Amino acid sequence: MPGGHAVRMAVDMGINRSFVTLLRSGMGKGKSPEELEEDRDLVVQSRVWFCVNPPDPMRLRLTYSYI
Repeated sequence: MPGGHAVRMAVDMGINRSFVTLLRSGMGKGKSPEELEEDRDLVVQSRVWFCVNPPDPMRLRLTYSYI
């Protein structure tokens, strides 16, 4: 199953945590252009994660409700 393999690889690389990191950092609010450039990798990783593992609205609500 190729999709499962991609998800496991993404988790091994830590890509699954990039979106939470972006949420906690404010998603770019009030950041300088230099700081935004530093967060670019997190944005790319989050996009890859959501392409590999599309969000289920109920699961997102349960997972990220504590933030």
